[in-house]
Amino acid sequence: MSTYGMSTSIIAPASLNWMPLKDASIGTKMSYKSIKNKPIVPASGGEKMMAGTIRWESIGFTGRVSSTPRYTPKIEYTIENVGDGLGAPPAGVVWTDDDKARGMLLNVAGKIGLRRVGVNCLIQRASVSLNGAPAITTEVARDAELYAQTCNPEDLAVITPASAPDEYCYFDSAVTNNPLKDGGDTPNILQTRGLGGRYEYALEAFPDTHEVVLTVKPSAMIMANPFQFREKTPTPFPSLQKFEMALTLNNLLSMINLHHKRIDPAAAGGAIGDEGIKRHLATAPLTVEVTDVSHSIIMESFEESELLETPGEVLYNCPEVETVGNSDSKLLAPGASHEFVLNETRILRGIPTRLLVVARHRRADSDVFAPTRYAVPGDFELDVNNTPRLFSGMKATQRYEENVKAGYNGSFSTYAGLKASVSRGNPGSGGITCIEFNALPLGSFVVPNVLDNVDVGGRFWFINQLDVPSTIDFTVYQVFDNFMLFKDGDYSVFRPTISKEDVAKAKVVFADDEASRNSVRGGSWYGDMWNTFRRFINSKGARAGIRSFRNVPMVSSFVGDRTMPGRMLKSVGYGGKKKTGGKATKVGGKGSRVGGALHRVGGSRASPEDLDGFLFE
Repeated sequence: MSTYGMSTSIIAPASLNWMPLKDASIGTKMSYKSIKNKPIVPASGGEKMMAGTIRWESIGFTGRVSSTPRYTPKIEYTIENVGDGLGAPPAGVVWTDDDKARGMLLNVAGKIGLRRVGVNCLIQRASVSLNGAPAITTEVARDAELYAQTCNPEDLAVITPASAPDEYCYFDSAVTNNPLKDGGDTPNILQTRGLGGRYEYALEAFPDTHEVVLTVKPSAMIMANPFQFREKTPTPFPSLQKFEMALTLNNLLSMINLHHKRIDPAAAGGAIGDEGIKRHLATAPLTVEVTDVSHSIIMESFEESELLETPGEVLYNCPEVETVGNSDSKLLAPGASHEFVLNETRILRGIPTRLLVVARHRRADSDVFAPTRYAVPGDFELDVNNTPRLFSGMKATQRYEENVKAGYNGSFSTYAGLKASVSRGNPGSGGITCIEFNALPLGSFVVPNVLDNVDVGGRFWFINQLDVPSTIDFTVYQVFDNFMLFKDGDYSVFRPTISKEDVAKAKVVFADDEASRNSVRGGSWYGDMWNTFRRFINSKGARAGIRSFRNVPMVSSFVGDRTMPGRMLKSVGYGGKKKTGGKATKVGGKGSRVGGALHRVGGSRASPEDLDGFLFE
């Protein structure tokens, strides 16, 4: 084959790309005038609340304020009827209280820890208002569990000290991937939620009452909008004169897990098959009570260097999760399957980014003994508009691979409910089903953020993989892109949408797609589902979308390089030295491809007409 017309290159090692002195610069790091980072207690009376709603109001912040506040509860749990495991002493020996206490601590070792995203599981609902704006409400415990199933595991570990997944339906201290394993018994501290892991704790045994008292003091980012816990480099709030936050508590037992297989106290001796924490009295249950609590948050504020400009506008990422259509529940026998039906439902206000299909094993908030478990997904058929039976007939491995591409981060054995090993018979804990709208064969205009209605319905089969009957709760969620804008001291929320006409006129921007490479450990939606900005610039209608919200009255000027839309514009060929607001800068000269987008160097300022021409040429 002729190579006529192809260019020629010589590839040299990057180490030979010498740096002359004139290209070097001496750098230092920016400092701050002041930093405030002490714990902040709730309004009067809220610090010791065990139920209800806790409120933080009118905190006196100065300068910029962290957009990733951390919830730092201190909770004392009393575990009753804990055995010491010593048995009858040898002849002539009497067990001392110290012997019994050591036996009790050995009994619970590797069998106590936080629930996955347990700190946020304490929060049923969060309501946050900035500078008097309408409050933004988030179902925190629900959304935190969904996020944990779909985000990058390393990113989750930054957010919470309890990030290790529940891979199997029952805790098992004999397996290597026991998430309650003590910190000293695991080679990777991210693989455990147990004591000695990544949070402060104290543990004391009382042999006279057969009680173990556990005090935990974890710290985790509050996984609620408008906080920026999803971002690797979260932008602080530039001006926060008034802050109001209300956290409605779940049962305080929602935060912890214990490995103990409960047995009917009337059973003979109660010891046969009793794994996990052993009881002192076999005829009485192991119980856990909350005996003390205090609540606080850490929300750092700082006065920045005078060398740093104060931005006029800042854009924040705040994706929304909402339910779709009907929910359903069904009690299933061990090994039984059931077809759950999503009745045809019209989604208004624009096409969502994803659907999340969730069939969860019901668990009481006070149940500290069960991991977070989902029914095993089976066949499913999705109907969208006039296109029926999408995904019908796929094999389990195909469904898993599609799920991974959409962002599910669990292993195949977990998703499919496979046993932990041939001999132990502990099934995988199941998983959720993720469906991308842009991955469906529905044409060029049924894609995320297009301002149109869409009808969805479907049939989904799920299996109870437990060895006991279980109630399965079925719900479908939709995920929408959403922005919060700071401008002139005010915070406001809006949903980015584009018209079909904008999509038709928009240029295509190519982006890396690594989802199919993530099937070893599962996918990640960090740069896709949960990061609105990154996905929005890489979508087919992105440039049209930039143009659209550039021309929104409140948003018309925030396209400088230091704003998020400015950085988005720069990544596809626009950019300059303008720092805050104003018109976009188009720079001329020869183009060069960097990271999949066309960047230009040097040149002149573009008019709005130039920008429109670029967006729609």
